[in-house]
Amino acid sequence: MKKRIHLLYSIVLSAMLVITGICLCVACLGIYLSGEQPFSREIVAAAFGYIAIPIYIFIGLVFGGFILDALFPCEKKKVNRKKVDATAPAIQPRKLLYMRLALLCIGIGIFVYGFFAGGTADVMTKAVNICTECVGLG
Repeated sequence: MKKRIHLLYSIVLSAMLVITGICLCVACLGIYLSGEQPFSREIVAAAFGYIAIPIYIFIGLVFGGFILDALFPCEKKKVNRKKVDATAPAIQPRKLLYMRLALLCIGIGIFVYGFFAGGTADVMTKAVNICTECVGLG
C-alpha cells in the first residue's frame, strides 16, 4: 500500500512538473509573439502571472511529499549498530519525526503568510525588473 501511494505521488508530481514547464514555455512564447520590442514590464508580468497557479500547486505537492514521506516512509532504514558512535547522543525516531513535522509546519506557515502579505507581487516585480533591465529584454 505504501509503495502504491509513493508511486502515485511521484506520477502526480512528475506530471505537475511537466505542466509547469509547458506553462513557462507558453508564457515565454506569448511574450515573444506579442510583437513589442522592447518587451514592456506589463506584458511580462501578465504573461508570467498565468504560471502562478501551476507553480503554487507544484510547491504544495512538494510540501505534501515531505509530509507523505514523514508519515509513511517507503522503506525502513537499516542502522549498522557497529558503526554507531556510542558517545553521540541518539535522537529517538519519534522525536525526530515531531521535529521534522514542526519545522515543516513553520515553513508552510511562513510561506502562507508571505503569500497573503503580498510577497509574491514583490518577487514578481523584482523578477520582471531583473529580466527587463539586467538581462537586456527591455
